[in-house]
Amino acid sequence: MASTKRKIGAVLGRGTSATVKLAIFDGDHDEESIPTKLMAVKSAKSNYSSMLKRERQILEELDGCSQIVHCYGDDLSDNKYGKPVYSIFLEYAPSQSLFDWMKSSKSAFSESQVRRLTLSMLKGLVHIHSKGYVHCDIKPQNVLLWSSDEVKIIDFGWAKRSGLRSCGTSTIRGTLLYVAPEGPAQNVYEKPSDIWSLGCTVFEMLTGNPARWVPDNADMPMLLLQIGSGDLMRRIPETVSEEGKDFLRMCLLREPERRWTAGMLLNHPFVSSGSAAERPPLPPPPCILPPGERSCWTRCRRSY
Repeated sequence: MASTKRKIGAVLGRGTSATVKLAIFDGDHDEESIPTKLMAVKSAKSNYSSMLKRERQILEELDGCSQIVHCYGDDLSDNKYGKPVYSIFLEYAPSQSLFDWMKSSKSAFSESQVRRLTLSMLKGLVHIHSKGYVHCDIKPQNVLLWSSDEVKIIDFGWAKRSGLRSCGTSTIRGTLLYVAPEGPAQNVYEKPSDIWSLGCTVFEMLTGNPARWVPDNADMPMLLLQIGSGDLMRRIPETVSEEGKDFLRMCLLREPERRWTAGMLLNHPFVSSGSAAERPPLPPPPCILPPGERSCWTRCRRSY
């Protein structure tokens, strides 16, 4: 995409390699490539641009799924210091992430809403997996509320081709609170890993607490060993319905080959019977140019 005039607004998120800002495009842009004036611009300096280019390529291959954030294109321009900056143009979500919603409301979602939003997440995962990719960082921070029934999965910075292993690296793909045991234990990140992370996300939506707990002042090598052994997982509360408990069990099986696939989970009663439930209102969206930072686009790489 050619360089496009835009007015940069508030910071929406800031990560190690990229910054996401709100942008308003002028009226003379190509409406076919940029059909909306308001979007999020994710930018990286030249030394990190290869990661962002790879994310754009993945999003292009995943295009056509309403549960995945859309990428409109990219450009290369100079910042105010004359340094080259690579940017991609992303669909802007005026609402919150699942994490933001729970943090601001200081409560969990109702189970009826969890059923519908989980169904939407599963549709996105089915599409991602069908295209031969693993997201590797499914968590509440990377799932945006789009409506009472729909979500958008974002941040494909850790995504990888299924079957492609990272040899000779100790880097954890994703976030320790949500990573599957086979990640730290065997350096394996495949489609079942996304299912584990989905289970952790649904657990947190239902209870307001992470599925995995971490001792204070935990020693990192011991912590990784415990995660790889499947320890540190909280019990499913009795307040969760039997369908919800069974859904979580199918996601959080220790052996990855035993976990249900995203396609199988689409037919689980927890989501297949929840479409007629009452529709609670969504939280009001923030103003278009919010002051300060918001966390819905932040790549929250918490250690634990």
